[in-house]
Amino acid sequence: MSTTIQEIYIQVIRALPPAERLRLATLILNDLVQHNADIVDQSDAWTETNLI
Repeated sequence: MSTTIQEIYIQVIRALPPAERLRLATLILNDLVQHNADIVDQSDAWTETNLI
């Protein structure tokens, strides 16, 4: 039986103190940026989508 992300969150993450949850979020986001640098828009220009 596979565990869903929601189940992991409820059983493990929600039980952590807020500071640890923020630390975990930082680790996840930093990892995503490092591994997906090509999908992160680093430009300073605004697009039409940004302006709407």
